[in-house]
This record gives sequence, structure tokens and C-alpha cells, in this order.
Amino acid sequence: EHNMFGMLRRISRRTRTNHQITIHTKHPKHVVFYSKKSHLKNHIPTTLFQKGILAVGASIGAFVDPTRSDLIAVLGILIYWLLNSDILGETTGIVALDKMRSKMKADPIGSQILLERPLLTTKTLDPEYLRSLNTNTFGRTYINWMDNYGYSTDDRDPIRFIDDEELAYVLLRYRQVHDFWHVLSGLPTDVLSEISLKWLELLQTGLPVTALSSLVGPLRLSLPEKKKLLTHHIPWAIKTNNSVPFLLNIYYEKYMEQDISQLRAKWGFVN
Repeated sequence: EHNMFGMLRRISRRTRTNHQITIHTKHPKHVVFYSKKSHLKNHIPTTLFQKGILAVGASIGAFVDPTRSDLIAVLGILIYWLLNSDILGETTGIVALDKMRSKMKADPIGSQILLERPLLTTKTLDPEYLRSLNTNTFGRTYINWMDNYGYSTDDRDPIRFIDDEELAYVLLRYRQVHDFWHVLSGLPTDVLSEISLKWLELLQTGLPVTALSSLVGPLRLSLPEKKKLLTHHIPWAIKTNNSVPFLLNIYYEKYMEQDISQLRAKWGFVN
């Protein structure tokens, strides 16, 4: 993986410039924001040929080791880019990430998130603080879930191959709030549950990576699990999608101290 990324960095010839990080004084100093500087730090400019090489490498790696979520994510981003490039004739209409951004801009909270670009890290969501909250709170439920699976808020990979800075943040925000959706929906991390959540994400976002997971993922399920997916989990995803708002328009960080059951009811998460 690192060799592949290193190769792309070496063959890229775009000159990068330094930019200042602007943090508004009304926010706590410890809050971390996604800036142009952080975008340029992780971004790897690539040509069509380079994207093709990366797609082939990611495809082979994901086939050999399906647990490599980083390669699945890279492949999904490249599929997104290819499906919405001029080469394939997609020169009109709004693509998945653009639609997600538009939905955020049309909502007061979504617009605020796009303006402030908060990042979810252990600096912004201090694990010890979350563990100190009451057991019925969103924050305590979240950190208990993370601790149970050995996850960290810092685990999410940066966005490397989306050229547009704001769209890169939208995709990063989607990745970072994924675990909140697990907690709110009460879904564990087994394959069936992950596929169920991907169906909800597909309905919410339309991202190709969610379609890939939703359609290819069931091939790994047993026959009873496939039946359960069709009769229970996909209907659950459809019902939940119809009852919840656009989930990127929720400023989850501001609700850590609130009752998890009340939030599930408020936001429309169904059993």
C-alpha cells in the first residue's frame, strides 16, 4: 500500500503550495478542522493512467484480502471518479458527492458543518471524557461500542484521490460518522450487519462504494444469511432511510451528553 502511494507521489508533478489553517476563535482551541493545508498534505494528484494502475492494484489486493478496507475504499473512490468522468460521457447532471454536498448546503446544520469542517479524532472526542458520561448517553454508548471492538476514532484513512477540497471533506465526513450510524442503528460489525448498513448508506448517499459493498458483499453470506438480508435487513434499511433525515446533516459531536434512546427516536432510527 505505502509503496503504491509513494510511487504515485513521486510520479505526480503538481507543485503544492502552503496555506494557512483558519480556526475561528469562537471554537475551542482543541477542535481540529479540515483545511486546504490538510487536504494538500494527503492529496495525491493522479492522471487517468495513474488512476488505472491504482485501480488494478486495489482490485487485486481487495480480491486477495477482502478485509483490506483501505483498498476497498480506494477502489470505491476510483469507481466514483471513473463513473463521473468526461471519458464515460458523464458530462451533465450532479454526481453522488455533489448531491451529498448540495443536500448539506441546503440544510442549516449541513451548511454549518461544511463551513466549519470539524474532524472526528481523539482530540475532538476525548475517549476519557466519553467514558465519564452517564451510561445512557450517546457519547458513552459510542465509546463503549468502540472499546468493545478495539476501534479508535483516529482509525479512518485520509482522502487521497479526490481533487476537489470540499468534496474530499464530504467524503471524509461520511467515513468518520460511519461508526455513529452503527451505534444509532444498534448494528454490530459482522458481515451481515455491515452489508445492512451499506444498504442504508447507499440509499442515503448513492456512492458507488456503497453499491459495490451492497451488491458484492452478499456473495460472502451463507444461504440463511442471504435470506435474512432480503427479508429483514434490506427492508429495515429502506424503512430507516424513509424515517431519518439526511444523516450528514447531523452535528453528532454536539449530542454526546444526550440520551441515546431519545436521539434514536428524534432522528428516526427504527428497530
